[in-house]
Formats: sequence, C-alpha cells, structure tokens
Amino acid sequence: MNPPTRVGLDRRSFLKGATVLTGLAAVPGFRLQGQAPATPDSAVAIVQAPSDRTARSRPVQWAIERLRVGLRGCQIKSRLCERIADATPEETCVLVSGYEALSEHGVTRSSLLPTAAESVAVVPSIVGGREVLLVTGSDERGVSYGLSDLADAIATAGNPGQLLRPAVPVIESAATPVRSIMRLFVSATEDKPWFNDRDFWRRYLDLLATERFNRFQLAFGLGYDFARDISDSYFNLPYPFLVDVSGYRVRATNVPEQERDNNLAMLRFISDETQARGLDFQLGIWSHSYEWPERATHHVEGLSAELHAPYARDALAQVLRECPAISGVTLRVHGESGVAEGSWNFWQTVFAGIAGARRPMRLDMHAKNIDEETIRLALETRMSVSISPKFWAEHMGLPYHQSSIRVLETGPDGPAGLLARSAVDRRFTRYSFGDLLKSDRQYKVVHRIWPGTQRVLMWGDPLFVARYSRIFRIAGTDGCELFEPLSFKGRRGSGRVGGRHGYADPALVPSGGDFEKFAYYYRLWGRLLYRPDTDPETWRRQLRHAYGPAAEAAEAALGYASRILPLITSAFAPSASVNRYWPELFVPMGIVADLGDDAYPDTPEPKTMVNASSLDPQLFATFRESADALRSGRPLPKYSPLDAAHWSERLADTAERFLNTARAAGLPRDPAFRRFDADVDAQIRLGRFFGKLFRVVVLYAIYEQTGNAEVLNRAIGLYRTAIEIYRQLAERLKPVYVADISFGNAKYQRGHWSDRLPALARDLAAMERRPEPLGHEPLPNASAILEHIESPPPPWPDFGASHQPLSTFVRGRPIELELTCGHDGVREVRLHYRILHQAAAWESVPMTRNGRGFRARIEASYSDTTYPLQYYFSLHGDVGRPQLYPGIGPDLAGEPYWVISPLQQA
Repeated sequence: MNPPTRVGLDRRSFLKGATVLTGLAAVPGFRLQGQAPATPDSAVAIVQAPSDRTARSRPVQWAIERLRVGLRGCQIKSRLCERIADATPEETCVLVSGYEALSEHGVTRSSLLPTAAESVAVVPSIVGGREVLLVTGSDERGVSYGLSDLADAIATAGNPGQLLRPAVPVIESAATPVRSIMRLFVSATEDKPWFNDRDFWRRYLDLLATERFNRFQLAFGLGYDFARDISDSYFNLPYPFLVDVSGYRVRATNVPEQERDNNLAMLRFISDETQARGLDFQLGIWSHSYEWPERATHHVEGLSAELHAPYARDALAQVLRECPAISGVTLRVHGESGVAEGSWNFWQTVFAGIAGARRPMRLDMHAKNIDEETIRLALETRMSVSISPKFWAEHMGLPYHQSSIRVLETGPDGPAGLLARSAVDRRFTRYSFGDLLKSDRQYKVVHRIWPGTQRVLMWGDPLFVARYSRIFRIAGTDGCELFEPLSFKGRRGSGRVGGRHGYADPALVPSGGDFEKFAYYYRLWGRLLYRPDTDPETWRRQLRHAYGPAAEAAEAALGYASRILPLITSAFAPSASVNRYWPELFVPMGIVADLGDDAYPDTPEPKTMVNASSLDPQLFATFRESADALRSGRPLPKYSPLDAAHWSERLADTAERFLNTARAAGLPRDPAFRRFDADVDAQIRLGRFFGKLFRVVVLYAIYEQTGNAEVLNRAIGLYRTAIEIYRQLAERLKPVYVADISFGNAKYQRGHWSDRLPALARDLAAMERRPEPLGHEPLPNASAILEHIESPPPPWPDFGASHQPLSTFVRGRPIELELTCGHDGVREVRLHYRILHQAAAWESVPMTRNGRGFRARIEASYSDTTYPLQYYFSLHGDVGRPQLYPGIGPDLAGEPYWVISPLQQA
C-alpha cells in the first residue's frame, strides 16, 4: 500500500516539505509560486483535452460542474475549453487532466505524483508561459476529488482568488481502500418518500462523493431479523417489488405493476447517479424470506421451497442486467436471512445469479456464522469476495478492535432453528472479526460499524475518527462501512408520517433533508478514512460556514462530547444487539432486580447491572469484578467502571466548558446551532448520568456481598443524583424531539427520554426498601472504599515503560519480547498475548527481570499459526494499581495492544 502523502495547504506544511517541493519544482511544466492576491477573478477557464479519457469521465464532469456552481455562487463566470492557449490572459486557468494526458498540455509527469488508486494532485504551475492551476490524479476519482474539494472550499470558505492560486501543492493518496456508507430501506412510511425523490438522491450522493466515500450500499430486507414478526414487508424480499421474472409467476401483493416498474427505474437511477459521481454501488439484500405472517402489509405469491433458489438467482440476475451500474451485492448468509444455515446449495445458486451479470462484480457477505464452505463457494465464482464483520458488536466502542468478546458470544447455547450453526460452533463470529483475519485468506475483510450506540444525536470527533481510520487496516483489512445516522428509523412497522428527523419543533428540521444535520459526521468520516492526517482546515471551514464565530468552540465541544457514549458502550454492554441496547436513549436496567421488561436477554441471570459485562472483558472489568477488587484490596489489571465514570464526567465537564464558549458567540436563534446545542448538551448530561450510575452499581455490588448499611445509603444518595440528572435531560429534550422516536415496535426501540424515568424511579424505590443482601462479609475498610468510589480514581502509574514493537514474526519460531522501565518501582511485569482470533483465550506469562529490563518468550508451538498475534504488558508495583501498556491513553484514542503478522519459516 502506498502511504498517504500530502504537501500541505499552509506555510508550516510547505516549509516541512521544502526538500520534496524543490524536486517537484524542477520538473518541466511545474513551478511553485508565492501567495497570490486574495481577490476574486472575473472569469475562469477550465481546460480539458478532448482525448483525455480521465478528464472526460462522468465523475470528473460531475466535479467540474460542482466547481462551476461554486464559482457562480461567487459571481465568477467560467467556461470550458480544450487547450491552455484558448484561455484569455484575463482568465484564471484551471487545467484538468489525468496523468496519461499531461503531455498533451506540455507538462512532464513528475515522479513525485503518486500512482496509488484515488491519488490527487492540485499543483500551482507555469505551463506554456502562463500560470495554471493543475488538477490531476491517478484516476477519475483522484481528479474528481481535487475538483470537488476546490468547489467545496469555494462554497464554504469563500475567497476564490486565493483558492485558485494556492501557495503550495496538495498531493494526497488514499489510506483506506473501502470507505462505504450504508442506507437502509426499512419503513414504507418513512422511506418511500426519499427513495422516490430524485432531487434528494442528487444532493445526498453529491455529499458522499464530495466527502470522498467511494462506495454506497442501499440495503433492503434489514428491517427484521426473522420472518416471524413482519408487519411492514415492503422490500423485505426485494425481487418481486422490482421485477417480473420470466418463467415464474411470482409477485408481491398490493404492489401494482406500475409501482413495481417505478421501483426498478428508481434503483436504476440511484445506481447510475452513484456511479456518475465515482462511487461503487452496492446492492444489499439482507433477507431472502418469503413466507410472512398474515398481518404483513404485502405477501409473496407463487414462490415455493423448490423454486426459492432458482427464482432468487434469476431475479437477482435480472435486476443486475436492468441496473448495469450496480457493481456489487451484499448478502446476509446466515439464518436471519430466512434461509436455514448449512443451505450451501441455495447460496451457490444465488452466487451464480451475481456472476451471471457478466461484468466485474463484488460479492460481500455478512460475517455472522460465515463458514469455510460458504467462503469456498463464493471464491469459486472468481468474483472479488469480501466478508464484513461487526465492529464492537452492533455498537461503536473506543477506537480499537475489541481485545475480547463477551463470554456469552464465545460458547454454544444450543440449537436455535435457523441459527443452528451460529448458535453452536460458529457463535464467536456474531459480533466481531471472529476467525477471519488469518494471513493466508483469499478474501477481503471490511469492518462494519452498526448503529446501536448513537442514532439521533449529532456525533463528530476528529481524533477518534482518525484513529478508527487507522485501525480499519488491522491485519491488512480493507476499510469500513458505516450505517448512516438514523439507520433503522421506522423499523418493524414503527414508521410515522413526517420524515425521519424526529424533531418536535418544525424550526429544527433541516431544510435540505434529514442527512444535512449530520454533514459534519459525513465530512469527518469520509475525509479521515481517506487520509487520517487530513488537514483540519478541511472540516474547520465547514464549521465556520455553519457556526461562524462559534466554530472553534463548537468543534471542541462536540469532539469531547462524542467520546462519551463510545466509552460507555465499551465499559457497559447489557446487550450486544442494536435491537436492545441504546445508550443514547437508555432503557434502564435494574440494579436491585430484573425490571422484567425483557430488554436485555443476553445478560447472565439475574439480569441486573451488577451482572452485566463490559463489551471488552479482557480490558474492562465488570461491576462485580471492580467491587470484589475494592473489598479485597487486590489490584485489578483492567480498566474499571470507576475509571469509565471518571473519564465520562471529565469529558462532560470539558465539553460543557467549550459549549458555553460557543453559546457566548451569539447564535441562540440559529436552527443549526440550536440542533447542535441540544445534542451536545444531551451527551454532556448522559456522561454525568452514566458516571453517577456506574458508581451506584459498584456500591450496590459491595452491599450485596457485605450488607453494609453505609454503603447502601451512599448508593441511594448517588442514585437520586443520577436520576435527577436524567430528569433534567428529559426536560431539556422534551420540546426538541417528538414523544416517540421510533426505531422499532418494542419499548426498548422507541420512545423519549422522559419515558425512562418511571423505571429508574422503581429501581430506586426497590433500593430504598433495603433489600436483603446476598452475604454479610465484614467491610473494615468501608470509609476508604467509599472515598475511593466517590473521588476521582488514582492516576494510572507511569513506570517509564518502553518497548520496540515487532511488526512480524516467523511461524514456528519463538518470539522474544523485551520491555524496559524507567525506574525501579516495578515488582512484576506480565506479558499477555493471543492469536488474533476472537474464540482464542488470552495467555499470560511473567517476564524475567534483567536490570530495568524484562524479557519473555512466546513459544514456537504457539507461533506456528497463520493468524497475527496481539500482545500487551501489565506492570505491577509494590503498591497501587498496575499499569497497562501501551494502554488506551489519556485521550482514550490509543490502541491498547500491538499486532504482529506471521511470516512463513524459511
């Protein structure tokens, strides 16, 4: 992979790369120039050679038009011409060219121009004796990125004269091969309007292309996990809603032929417009069920078990023929698709329908229960095959891959009908990368971020996104796909007339569509996935355009607030499912006893917070583990819920300080700022609520084992404080959001923050009744424990550890690892390691001391594997807590382990 390269936008970047730029300037046809006057030009000539296939491609033509629209917005005329000589002396000249056509304009291609796919160069130059701004790239995407970024900068930052005559070149390459956004059709009520709105699609796809996403998935059939509860069945099996397949008498009831044909025409339009902007179009077919309950809005007639596979093959092939811009298909191939697991003949038949498109196609498969036979059948098609595992289950955790999955996901729990395999021997593939990362794999891996953690509130932190971008290349994986904000809105027949936005106040509804609220989210993810070291000016100009003088403080406020819920998700996961756990609009889980609402079935009995796991139990302790460690005085080599509570409250305090600064800038009536203010304020209050709640649970866990009345009284007092914080949150959001924000038909999938207050009150009342404790162990250090819980935790020790990480290891040979410490306070160091496989247990060995250094060996029998290895260290002193190294770091953005890849033994 070519590393991302940038020759910057500012003077500091220019000086830093001066030696490189000297080489570029010496190439004939290239010249650097000083800062141009920041005055608008009267006209711009955009030059493209008639024979330049890259410059004449549809994505580049789209980007040129975007540039011309931006110039018109600044009252600058533009025209197209074929040669630089055609531009008048009064016109600013923008030369648009692919690498292969540079010579036609008298430009010698520089060896400094990167050849990697999607590379872009925007270079101020002298060509033929006149100044030009050269926009070039390795392919049509690269050129379009340069043009659309220029157009965006003109539209958001203004000052076209300076932008068209930059001081230094910008040269960039993509760091992440797959940067995908996924939009779901799950509600006929809420989704038909945007599905059939061509103007919406133009605006939406313009945004995706401008932000450098390179793939878009339109997903059908993801509204339900199984066919048994279906009510709104539109597009659940998409084929009969799109095509009439010759040789079959299959149709969807209550769908007139004209509507069916219009659906296909819209799919053709959407995929074509996606391709025209340089994105790959991925058709997601997540359900192949066809037998639905009587109450379903539509039914499939004419289909039987015998016809199921051949009809699906032929229908899919017909859709692909009718929509030639579709370049890939995503399939859910486990039991929730409606096809029993182990039905390899069915999937082999469907794969043949994709291959029958007779053009290069990508086959992407959802990772849950993926097995070797299904993978083998997919690879036999000779298509490009990828598998997409979930990142942090169906949520978004901190910016690293889980170092472990919950115990419930690692072992069998018995046959489960359609899920007979994933519930038994392949259960560990449900919620992470499973066993997919072996180094000799023949498929690609693309991580998918599910929308369980946040769905409604604004989100955006450049630090976290840059870190996510880097970790999505772990073990040579290919990037990520994001469920867009508001995914699953209106799911399971819960759609409501009026749109997906969820606002009660009409003044807060984004005028251009619900996605416009999340423009900053799209910018951060698209640009930082493309290059994690993207110049901050790229997103800051957007913030200045949106919030004016409040922009700088707004960036910081939203950034700190956006770290809160990923932290909470990592530390506390009563359910791995997007259907159940929604920390943004948290359904209370009883502390004293199960509240009996069936909200969290994948938590051990009794289903209380005390028994809930973290989402990474290797590094994040449970409430019970934390309580036991406090009672025993035993050091805990993990992050505790008390650490998470402290970090959450600290983030909330910092975000509030910047939010108050942003408020002081004077934009209280602006709708965009009001949306921002409400959502950031909500996350601040959630951070404080969970901080108090986590402390309450640890206290109550101690009370259960000791019966200590003082501990219980402190828990009751803190619980009252937490509930008051939540009550204020609900009041703050009552005039902002509708009373029923619906992401499903169950109470834990919909509602309002105010709906959660009665359950919290019931749980508090149960605690106030002083329930009988489980044990009566003495607690002689009660006062010290209470002070520890209610105060910020002691800082993590810094033993001055340093380690030179390996990048590779030789299979079947011992791996020697060394660590040095900066002072003598270390009593013991342990090495923790395992293969990069979520069903593998972590190993732990003590390291041997050698002065201030420590050594350990991973034996040859363990290193004889095709999987990468991951490892970290825990350092223990005579007193206090151990240090985890490298750890997640004070900004919570660190990768807490190293990953090394296997090499074949010579």
